[in-house]
Amino acid sequence: MSLSGIAPPIATFKSMIYLAFILLFTGFYALYSTSEKMRSKQKNPIDQGLFKLSNTAVKICGLVLLILAFGLFILVLGPATGIFVGVVSLMTLASLIVILAPLNLFKS
Repeated sequence: MSLSGIAPPIATFKSMIYLAFILLFTGFYALYSTSEKMRSKQKNPIDQGLFKLSNTAVKICGLVLLILAFGLFILVLGPATGIFVGVVSLMTLASLIVILAPLNLFKS
C-alpha cells in the first residue's frame, strides 16, 4: 500500500537493481573502450562520444560508475550479498562485453 505517491518497496528494489546493472555495464564499457587492446577500426557512435573526452577522464568516469554500482548493490542487498552480487554481475557483464564488442553489436 502506497502512502501519498511513495512507491512500494518491491518496485523501488527492482528499479535500484536495474540502475545498478546499467551503471555496472556503462562503467565497464567505458573502461574497456579506453584499453590499448580494444582499438577497433570502425568506431560506433558510443565510442565516438566517449573519445571526445581524454582517456583519463573516461577512465575516471568508468571507475566512478563502477563504485556507484557496487555501492547501490550494497545499499539495497546488504554488505555480503551486495558484494557477491556485484562481483558475479561484473563477471557476467564483462564477459558479455568482451565477447560482443568486437562484433560491433553495440551500435545505436
